[in-house]
Formats: sequence, C-alpha cells, structure tokens
Amino acid sequence: MSDNELANTDEYTLLDALSALWAKKIAIIVIMLIVSGITVYAALQLPNIYRSEAVLEPVNVGGEGGLSAIANQFGGLASLAGINLNASSSQTKSVLAIMNSRRFLESFIDEQNLYVHLFAVTTWNAELNKLEIDENVYDPNTDTWLREVSFPRKPKPSKSEALEIFRDLYSVQEDKETGLVTVSINYISPYVAKEWVNKILKKINTETKRRDMEVAIRTSEYLESELENTSINSVQQIIYQLLEEQKRTLMLTNVKEDYVFKVIDPAFVPEKKVGPSRAILCLSVFVGASLVIAFIIILIDYRKKLS
Repeated sequence: MSDNELANTDEYTLLDALSALWAKKIAIIVIMLIVSGITVYAALQLPNIYRSEAVLEPVNVGGEGGLSAIANQFGGLASLAGINLNASSSQTKSVLAIMNSRRFLESFIDEQNLYVHLFAVTTWNAELNKLEIDENVYDPNTDTWLREVSFPRKPKPSKSEALEIFRDLYSVQEDKETGLVTVSINYISPYVAKEWVNKILKKINTETKRRDMEVAIRTSEYLESELENTSINSVQQIIYQLLEEQKRTLMLTNVKEDYVFKVIDPAFVPEKKVGPSRAILCLSVFVGASLVIAFIIILIDYRKKLS
C-alpha cells in the first residue's frame, strides 16, 4: 500500500461512514422492509410448542429398616447374593440414568412408533385436535417414506436419527435440594406431549419392576441354596430375613402401581405455548441484518476512497 493510500485510510472517519449510510438510506429502508416482511412471515409459519411435565417423588422400593439392620449384621452374604443394602441412596440415580439412556429412549421411540411424529408432522389443528402430516415426507395412505436424504441416511428414519430429535424434546431433571424429579416433553400438540410423559413413566415403572423381579428371583434361588449348605443357626436366621426381603420385593412388583416414582404433580395438557418467541426472533434478525447491511455499505464506500 502506498503512502497516499495510507493517508486516505487515516482520513476515513465515523462521519464518512455515517455519510455513506445516509446516502444509501432509501436502499437500506427497502432492504430492511423486505427482510422484516420475510422474517415475520417465516416466524408466523413456525408451529407453537407446548410443554407438558410431571413432578415425581422417588419411591424407596426396598425400604430401609429391615435391610439396614441386616446390613449391620450380615453385609457379606448379602453382597455375595447381589443385594445392594444401600440401594436407597443410589436407586434414583440408577433410574434417571436408565431414563436418559440410548437403549431406553430408542426402545420407547420404537414401541410407540414415533417416527411420523418426529419427522413428518408439521402442524397441529387445535380445533380438530389433529396433527397435520407433510405427505411429501410420509404418505400415510401407503405407509411409505418419501423424504429426500443423502447417503448413508434412508427415506425411513433410523432409531439414531429419531433419538437426536427426541432428545431435544425430552427432559428429565432432578432437584438436588428436594430430590423431586421433573419429566417434561415439548411438542407441537399439548395432548401428545402429555401422552408421551405418561407413557415414559409407565415404561420406566414396568422396566424397573421387571428388572427387580428378575434380581429378586435369582437372589432367592441363591439364598435357598446357601440355606441348604449351612447348619449355623445365626446364619440361617439372616438368610431367612434376606429371603423375606426378596419376597417383599416380588410382592411389590406385582401390586404396587407407583413402583419407582410417586406422582406429586401429574402431567397436564398445557394451554400456553413455551415457544417459539416470534418477537425475539424477528428482533434478532432485524438487528443482525441491519449490522450486516451497514457493514457492507461502509466497506464498499471505504474501498472506493482507497481507489
């Protein structure tokens, strides 16, 4: 760059920039009106998002009194049998980990066949309480996926693809102070959001029941075999107590409805949307477009002064 060009560069001031913008004021106004119109139109096309949630209190399925007493007397045998005598402190963490796991969520998506809801549904008709499907993506009449995707994806979404979208809609959070757990779903239909929350809770209860039942059966079998192999009275008494705890677990899996969580505040059909914030979206686009246009005009004017 020559000395003359450097001199011109030093002479470009804020006043020059403002003058350049003022000279293009008509063009700026026209462009911003077009951008604002497009933004408002696009924002109005976005469907409302509703959030349904349930507040839950973890249930101590195993109880503390009996097992704690046994733990102080005979923790070794219980450990060999696969019984966690301090399960009350880790049970909630274990259940929450399952609820957030890939296996649990992919299984839920597959069992409920949520692929159309996640990929093909565009809007919700509030008057008819009906979901509108984009038939360019999915043809409900022939049960055929028509969406255009590039390799390695296929027209019919995979479990992994569905999981990515579902995770954005789904949340499980534990309040560290109260211990309460909140399960929430965001979706364009408030009725579907509530339905999914309830089905998630039913699934985690069912799976935990099944898992605990299997563990209790295996543990009972082990304890009964140990009982046959010992003649020590004190050891037999402990085994009998452990067997009673396993019988109690089996009974609870069969009769207790709220097996893992007690519902404090049930899922509901929300009336107010949680998103999108159309005003903030339009304002953000307006401010961003204004800055970009101003920068381009000033840059062009600056280069003209260099030439």
